[in-house]
Amino acid sequence: MSNELIHDANDERLEDVLFSNNRKYRVPRYQREYTWKLEDASEFWDDLVSSDGPYFLGSFIFNVEEEATSGYRDIIDGQQRLITITILCAVLRDHAKALSDTDKAKLIQRHDIAIEDKNGKQDYRIIPSDSLLDYFKKNIQSEQGDILSSVPKKTEERRIYDVYKFFYERVNDLLLDCLSIDSKINKLIEIRNKLYDLMIINIEISHEEAAYEIFETTNATGVDLSVGDLLKNLIFKNIPEKDNKDIAKEIWEQITSNIESTGSVLKQFIRYFWISRYKFVTDKKVYKEIKKNITDWQGLLHDLWSDSILYNKMIVGELNDFTEYKRSDRIYDSLFAFRIMGVSQIYILLLSIFRNYKKLKTDPTNLIEFLENFTFQYSVVCKQPANYLEKKYANYALEIEKAVTKFSEKEISAEIQRLFSNLKKDLLSHLPNYVFFEDRFMEISYRNSEPMRMLIKYIFSKFEKFYAGPDRELRIDYPSINIEHLLPQHPSSEWGLDENEIKEYVNLLGNLIIISKHINGRVQNKLINEKLSEYRKSQLEITKQLVKKFEEEGTEWNKEKILQRQKKLAEIAYKSIWKCQI
Repeated sequence: MSNELIHDANDERLEDVLFSNNRKYRVPRYQREYTWKLEDASEFWDDLVSSDGPYFLGSFIFNVEEEATSGYRDIIDGQQRLITITILCAVLRDHAKALSDTDKAKLIQRHDIAIEDKNGKQDYRIIPSDSLLDYFKKNIQSEQGDILSSVPKKTEERRIYDVYKFFYERVNDLLLDCLSIDSKINKLIEIRNKLYDLMIINIEISHEEAAYEIFETTNATGVDLSVGDLLKNLIFKNIPEKDNKDIAKEIWEQITSNIESTGSVLKQFIRYFWISRYKFVTDKKVYKEIKKNITDWQGLLHDLWSDSILYNKMIVGELNDFTEYKRSDRIYDSLFAFRIMGVSQIYILLLSIFRNYKKLKTDPTNLIEFLENFTFQYSVVCKQPANYLEKKYANYALEIEKAVTKFSEKEISAEIQRLFSNLKKDLLSHLPNYVFFEDRFMEISYRNSEPMRMLIKYIFSKFEKFYAGPDRELRIDYPSINIEHLLPQHPSSEWGLDENEIKEYVNLLGNLIIISKHINGRVQNKLINEKLSEYRKSQLEITKQLVKKFEEEGTEWNKEKILQRQKKLAEIAYKSIWKCQI
């Protein structure tokens, strides 16, 4: 960062920065939300109360450019700590009120949390981000605040609530050791003085450009600023507020909401967005590439927004969200499978396909189903490296982008079909052979985790569709079915088996079926011949097939039978259900 952009930089006590000279601070629009968790608050508290003298809290960066006109300094670096310190001040105020020391409570309120003019009007020292503004003012900064009776509605509010409660309980623990009211008040003053004595590096800048440069510099040196933070800053810089409307911020919040509701990380989406549209780059280079190549920031923001809607739809959308697509039920089934398989790289290619769906002049359903089959074989069963797929999918995504812009409408269909065919050939050339597939398939087993339960239900739902045949419309309702162990995990004495004896094979796929919850509740640990009467009530074809096999071959069920069944399932899986062909 250029030294000429720094207005001033000094080692100072926090009292001289935050609690003096009627200074007021605000969190700029581009800053992230309050992210401190209990472990952060606990570390801060331990450092504060255990120190014998002043301890160093780190550097704080403030933009003083608009202070003369607005009355506020913008917090560039330090908002998490300043918000947390304000919470602790509110705790000290509230404990003073509880001890009936209204003078101390008013002092903390009107000097540390707020600034009071000669007419008794209060301005708060810190204005938080818009997302936190109302909750923070009402429950922390207000003299009448009662946060412990509040109901946080957002994650950010919950963090404020949790940190307040944590500090309140820690201060209360210290007060319990005090024998008199006066000693309790003195303890509150001692904590307040420790806050005042915190040492910081107070860096003041006087030009907005420096704020963005600082973000880039701190990011390069390891401070936790993601590509999402940096890109947001850059977009906000290039799309200023207009007529008191902050359109960029509104759209960015929609993008963030779309991605967060999928359980994905924003920086991953941004990278997938970029490499599916422009150029393949690594994580570390995404921000620099965007900054170097983009001039139309309005266009970039709109494209991010539209792709975030697609991304959300692919990962958490329902069947009725896909009615605009031909063969929507088949497309949805494959997308649902990708969710269960947990392979994220596929969304690079899918973003390009669905973004350009109307321009392709070709139905991509068969390709998407091929990708489902390939992903199951390559990634789920054979556990092959994903880095190859990421670059491959990015390359073909870019080829699709070029095709829909470079070729005429009459030529696009043939070009897209050629690309789809080449992609299939590329992927097939990296697919392990049947021997390798069977070997890995034989290792599939039940584990008591939701992702694994969903995967096993998916596998058996595909077998159910295979056995039921193409003429029977079938959609397995995942919540209504259970995974049943033919040989129980905890067999009754009638089985004549010890749990330790069966643990190496009892959870194998060959020992599992899916059945309705009410049937599963009745069979429990019974012997196979006792379970059959319940299995016969099942409407699932895969269960009917198993019942028929037991009726024809007898109900003996052991390790050998389990392995035989799993091997047969592997053959059907590879050669029929998840068969990959051009």
